[in-house]
Amino acid sequence: MILSLALAFCLLCMALLVYPGELTHVGTGANRWLYNRGAAKYQEKWCSRAYTDKRYQRSIIGAVRAGLDGSGCHRILDLGCGTGHGLKLLAGSDIGDLAYTGVDYSHGMLREFSSWLAGPGAEWADCSRLVNDELSVWSGCAEDSAYGAVMMLEVGEFLPDFVAVLGAAAGAIAPGGALVMTRPARLWWLCFPGRAQSRRSLSRAIRGAGLSSPVFIPWRGRYEIVIARRQSNPPSLSRRFTRNESVPTSAAR
Repeated sequence: MILSLALAFCLLCMALLVYPGELTHVGTGANRWLYNRGAAKYQEKWCSRAYTDKRYQRSIIGAVRAGLDGSGCHRILDLGCGTGHGLKLLAGSDIGDLAYTGVDYSHGMLREFSSWLAGPGAEWADCSRLVNDELSVWSGCAEDSAYGAVMMLEVGEFLPDFVAVLGAAAGAIAPGGALVMTRPARLWWLCFPGRAQSRRSLSRAIRGAGLSSPVFIPWRGRYEIVIARRQSNPPSLSRRFTRNESVPTSAAR
């Protein structure tokens, strides 16, 4: 019994130190602290072969390209950008020049992202705007802030107010553009009750935000890609917020 409790305690400590986002049901403040603490580990995770495999990259690149071409707008918004995994998945593609905006509530994650942008290999994208803010209070719905593609990769299931964030994301998509996100596949979505992560609930939430019925594509491991297009204006949001703090990057051009 004592050995089992000790093992459980060790596993809990490991989860806190190595996999900060997996403890999805702790408070936002605690999660931010955990993300800040584990930012370097996430940088290593997203640079691992599991995420740089060309098969996985092609799936994301194809979905994003469809949104950019359909809208004629080569601007990407990455909600919950973390250390820049979404942009890294697009690296080496033939999408061409694009403007990228990343939003995340973790200073630690954005610092790691900025460090990566300052190095070689990131010159192909304009990444001059990283925003440190809560996803739930960030408003991207202004007409002059339309994006050809909005990305939410391994993010939605960790948001208590996911449906509200989804509404803001839909409002930021230009006509013809696309939402490109992921959801826990198989039965993993059961670990995130009340967050519209089943296919049926997610489809209903996406359509309610004014987007087309989503397409679900197998991706990697426990996740699948979800793609939906902007066909008409989504319902107006009841709240607008302006508390945005830009994080300067040395890659600004």
